[in-house]
Amino acid sequence: MMTARILALASCFLALGAAPSVADLAATLVDRQGNRFELTKLKIRGKTSLSYYLKGARREVPLREIDRFRFASGPREEQQDLVVRMRTGKEERGKYVIASTVANAEALGGGVPPESLSGSTRLGPFTILLRDVAEVVLHHPDGGVPIKPKPPLRATLVNEKGRMFQVQSLLFRGQREFAFEQGRRRRSLDMSKIEKIEFMEAGIEVRPIVISLRSGKTITATVEASAVRLAGERDYQYRSRVDSAFTGYAGSSRFAIGLKDVRLLVLHDPASAPDSTAAAAGAPPEQ
Repeated sequence: MMTARILALASCFLALGAAPSVADLAATLVDRQGNRFELTKLKIRGKTSLSYYLKGARREVPLREIDRFRFASGPREEQQDLVVRMRTGKEERGKYVIASTVANAEALGGGVPPESLSGSTRLGPFTILLRDVAEVVLHHPDGGVPIKPKPPLRATLVNEKGRMFQVQSLLFRGQREFAFEQGRRRRSLDMSKIEKIEFMEAGIEVRPIVISLRSGKTITATVEASAVRLAGERDYQYRSRVDSAFTGYAGSSRFAIGLKDVRLLVLHDPASAPDSTAAAAGAPPEQ
């Protein structure tokens, strides 16, 4: 009886599809000399995601959603042309900053991971400088079958001046997950699970927030809204971090706003159809 129950639970977990572990992130890496390396436990700058700039806006994509990526500039170029092919079949062409000393908001309060790609080979640990990488082809546990794109996030945003914006293809720091802090613990949630976020006490570096989930649960937390320029931060990195925490489209125009300027964010239910106004405006699809 107990064995049957365990097997049933295991079947449920398999049906739900557990998120792949770091060990599942395997890849074939080709360096600029044409050498090939078979890797597992793949990480880029210590993370299992790829961060780059797409049309000036920061983008961060989990490696589990990427089929392959390649650098299309010379090894000495600080801003590398990057071509990313998603598992949805979509291809994006952006910029990857290699020589930067500040990668993103996580740099606040500490150093950043070295500018390298790491993993393991059958001979042991492996590390290579990003400027020496030509292409990376990801190998996924499910065989790399194409995945269906997630529906773009839509929201109503109110700034500190009381102005309201209808935003389509909403992203937070280049991704669908909203990151926040509870004490010393850093957390993140897929914004499709969030109903609204209320931002308190404007004008301070660490803003208290109240997150209301669609499940009915409420979370009190804080977000870093500092406008202090970090050492070694380039102009576009500073503007992206400070003035472009939330990005998307308002009608057919690009939209960006910093955390210091947001009063309220109300997320629309992804399961509901876009309203006629947004459809008429011809809002571009998610970046």
